[in-house]
Parts: sequence; C-alpha cells; structure tokens
Amino acid sequence: FRDEAERAAAGLAAAGVQPRQVVSWQLPTTVDACVLMAALARLTCVQNPIIHILRRNEVGFIVEELGSDWLVTPEVWNNFDYGSMARDISAHATEPLAVLAVADGLPEGDPATLPSFADLRAAQPTGTATGQVGQVQQCYRSTESQSKPPSVLTGKPEEYHRRKKEGEELYRRSQRQK
Repeated sequence: FRDEAERAAAGLAAAGVQPRQVVSWQLPTTVDACVLMAALARLTCVQNPIIHILRRNEVGFIVEELGSDWLVTPEVWNNFDYGSMARDISAHATEPLAVLAVADGLPEGDPATLPSFADLRAAQPTGTATGQVGQVQQCYRSTESQSKPPSVLTGKPEEYHRRKKEGEELYRRSQRQK
C-alpha cells in the first residue's frame, strides 16, 4: 500500500499537484480513494473528500468556498460523467481550478522524485486557499444540507471546538422542539 501511495504521490506531483495545495476529490469508495488519501498526505496537501452523490451545484459551491486548487474525480463512474462536471466547474470558477479526471487508475511516477519529508515540513504554502485554511489537513462536509453543505476542518482545534459547540446547540434546540 505504501509503495502504491508513493507512486501515486509522484504521479500527482508530476501532474502539477504541489505540497500544501487544497485538493478536493470525489471518488467512489475504492482502493484508489484510499491510495489517493495516502498520496495527498505524503504531499502534505489539504484534502477535501466529497461524497460521490453530490453534483455540479454542490461540488461547485464546495470547491469555490474552500478555494480548491485541484478537483480529482473519476472520468465516468456509475453512468455519470464526473469528468465533464469537474471541467465545467473549473471553467466557471473564480480562482484557477485544475482538474484531474482519472479513467484507469491514479497517475503514477517515480517515488525517488518526491521531496523529502524535511523539505515538505519546511515548504511554504503554495495553494490559493492556504491563507484561509492555515494548518488544516482535511476538510469534511456534512450532507444534512446538500445545497450548501457545512464544513468541518481538521488540524485546526479552534475551528473544531467552535463547530462542536454549534452542533451541541442545534441538538439542544431540536430536543426542545419535540
């Protein structure tokens, strides 16, 4: 698994993915999704996994709000053309959004070309959204409201605690209404 993730990280880097960029991805639950997570972690990218049932409006909102640098999707999966959707989102994005639509597996490269872990730790942020997300490592979305799904940012404790308090307050209000 590690070797596969290293090859994928090298392939992503060769495609232009840079350390600390924000990469939104919408892949079905497969081994490729797990490998992509590990590869992006190896590159120190901020990850934003998006559930596969969301479509153009929701995905467009998510990548725009987060300021994603990349959107990774399958080309076609389960009779839906994710690649066309991703390219359409990119064409209408206010910030540059690169698209990687995979058809036959993730890109692969030579792991020897990857930056060392020491170099990655010292790297300055390169993505368009890094000023917004700071030290965030992952961004997850709730699907309770699909038109504008709220986010939870990991790696940023103050954001976690603020969202947790908001969630607890919503729960208390819902219990009072019963």
